[in-house]
Amino acid sequence: MLKRTIFSAICILMFANSYGQDNIVKASALLANVGLQYERALNDHFSVIGQVGVSRLSNSTNDINTTSEGFGYYLEGRYYFSPKNKKMEGWHVGAFYNVMNTETDDNLKTNISSIGLATGYQWIYNSNITFGLTLGAGSKELDTEQDRGLFIDGLTFWPHLGLNLGYSF
Repeated sequence: MLKRTIFSAICILMFANSYGQDNIVKASALLANVGLQYERALNDHFSVIGQVGVSRLSNSTNDINTTSEGFGYYLEGRYYFSPKNKKMEGWHVGAFYNVMNTETDDNLKTNISSIGLATGYQWIYNSNITFGLTLGAGSKELDTEQDRGLFIDGLTFWPHLGLNLGYSF
């Protein structure tokens, strides 16, 4: 019975993989957030992305520099334009939600959240290695216990800059 179950699972995975690559695992760097990202194709044009990572913010007040570190996560829904490319390859546009929860050594907390739009391009090479660039902007919700001086204080929006390297399977 166990052999049949394992054989059936292998056949299903081989058959499912014959239709194309539906998953990408990436090392990703977004503005102030570095982490591991997973992208899953929903169909030929739509995908969803989730990322968990480490966030780091710098603060400078009265010539005193502090760093705030913590946890961040990121969610995005994407639409890929080109029907001629592989799944999850080419120009894309999407909506994102980004959250960073950080804390200094003095236990001062900073929480940033953002909802916005992003666009970019993702390449998938024959070796299944992927490379992507993303650019966008979103709202900025800032809740901090730190004295002002964060590099983002003067911004009325949250810039969205991203770079990733991954593997498609």
